[in-house]
Amino acid sequence: MHLYKGFTAGGAVLLDGADISGDLCFSGAQLTGINNDGNALVADGMKAGRDVLFDRAAGSDEADQLSFTAAGAVRLARADITGQLSFSGAQLTGTDHDGNALAADGMRAGAGVLLDEGFTTAGTVSLNSARAGQLVLNPARLVGADEITFDFTATEAQIAGVLRWAPDGQFSGQVNLEDAHVGELEDTWTPTGAQAHGYWPLAGRLRLNGFSYGGLGEASVQQRLEWIRSQYEGEKPAVFAPQPYEELAAMYRQAGQDTEAREVAIARRRDLRKYGNLNWYRTFGNGFLDKTIRYGYQTWRAGLGLAAVFVAFLVLSLIGQHQHVIVPTGSIKGLDPVPTATRCTSDYPCFYPLGYTVDTVIPIINVRQADYWGPDGNAPYGWLWVAGGWGATAAGWALATLLIAGYTGLVRQD
Repeated sequence: MHLYKGFTAGGAVLLDGADISGDLCFSGAQLTGINNDGNALVADGMKAGRDVLFDRAAGSDEADQLSFTAAGAVRLARADITGQLSFSGAQLTGTDHDGNALAADGMRAGAGVLLDEGFTTAGTVSLNSARAGQLVLNPARLVGADEITFDFTATEAQIAGVLRWAPDGQFSGQVNLEDAHVGELEDTWTPTGAQAHGYWPLAGRLRLNGFSYGGLGEASVQQRLEWIRSQYEGEKPAVFAPQPYEELAAMYRQAGQDTEAREVAIARRRDLRKYGNLNWYRTFGNGFLDKTIRYGYQTWRAGLGLAAVFVAFLVLSLIGQHQHVIVPTGSIKGLDPVPTATRCTSDYPCFYPLGYTVDTVIPIINVRQADYWGPDGNAPYGWLWVAGGWGATAAGWALATLLIAGYTGLVRQD
């Protein structure tokens, strides 16, 4: 069915439920009329055995080429297209009453969907629950516009092959890919400059919760994290969701990029504190795990902290020994000479700063130094050793617990 270059329609074209064994071609057609719902073409439930073309008609030279235009919405809901659906170079200048310029929810295109080569639209492109072999999004700006402003929604869409995202300029409309799946996401990034964000929409206009993919275009892990975070910024941010981080981390792990996967896992927990609207005690706990062991991904930090506390208290014990702040705590009645921290006797255990530090700082291990020796709070500055002992014990328990929890993976669980 060829209604192509030179074809015009002053009213809506209705092809509901049409069954076309070959191509349906509107290349270069001019649909200037609409129905009461704002539609220029209605083809819900249509079947086509080959391609469906709403693209630019080829001419003998570039000047002879004529774009497909529609003054209202093009409806292809639940259409079943064996071949390709092409809107290459099309100009959709009108919308229906819901703001849609292309409404193709539930549509199937075996060979793919092309929205490229100067494709422009004044309204929403809706491909919710659509199925396609590939999807190419290379829209252009409307004449006189600085940005691409239409909305694109493809929730629960299934793209078997590549989703190519390559807008011809900054995209500032809403993009919703929630619960969609693509074989590979191919988007364009550069290290710096205007395209550093891949021309994805910013300031909370992107939705990625549930979006899954088998591969990604080239971009640094930091660029990908900013891509995810852009959902949670702006005037109407999305509700924080862990899935986009988990999907990205899984992709890095499958590619053998464990360092990047850990970086994403840490960012997920850190961003939960920033964007997740946590109460004060969950915020504190999240920050504590971040600063100490990076949520279990840098457990060595707890070991290093425990070693630092151990050395600090060992130094404090050595000073207390020679300043006569450390005194016997057991019974010394009748002992002569009286034991001191600097003098051993045969009738009372000697003081060993290393053992005393082990008893104070390291949980569970007991070499019994703390059973016989302790700080004298009445001595000059004795309170400092008392407080230091309490603090070292508390820090030792906390850091040792974090060390064990980190190595066993307990703090990595949600």
